[in-house]
Amino acid sequence: MTETQNKRVKAARKKWRRQNEIAYSFLMEVCNAHPKACTTAALYEGSDAKGLLHALEERFLNVEKNTVQAEVTKFNSMRITSNQTGAEFVDSVEAQAKVLENLGRNVSNDDKLTRLKEGLTDKRYTHLAHSLYAANDMTFVRASSLIKGYENTSFGKHAMQKSGDDEANATVDDSKWKDHKKKSRCNKCKKWGILLVNVELHNT
Repeated sequence: MTETQNKRVKAARKKWRRQNEIAYSFLMEVCNAHPKACTTAALYEGSDAKGLLHALEERFLNVEKNTVQAEVTKFNSMRITSNQTGAEFVDSVEAQAKVLENLGRNVSNDDKLTRLKEGLTDKRYTHLAHSLYAANDMTFVRASSLIKGYENTSFGKHAMQKSGDDEANATVDDSKWKDHKKKSRCNKCKKWGILLVNVELHNT
């Protein structure tokens, strides 16, 4: 190999090392912002950018499809529960979106906004749900803020109070139901069972 050829080889190696350092540094920055990718990078023993990229591809491209689909289904079926506050529901939607992003699925703010709108099925939030659907310029950030602060508004306080009253009445009604039923034998079929006071089981 001539001296000129040696210089060319050295120059090419130097260029490759520099490009590898830049690529490897970039990949590490990405990994540091992603918990699971960071773990993969920490387990990688080399310093070759191509090798690290291959390790990341193996980790994330081979995720079980069923696992991803299960998490997508969970996200799409999220609804606020009766014992959740608006703030807790918003946080749960954001947390589930993060789970999907960690699995390589992109969840946009529009996707999260749709989940908030469709998830406000509890009667406490009926008025707010209508408002979110009626607003043409609604964004996820704005919807999140409205939901989190709803309980402190006049409409929200009234809805929470009414919901509490309804639950209290339901408990009283259930208690009365228990007081007005007893074990008895049917005069017609002769079977034992629950018989409501003043209610005939069979027409005579």
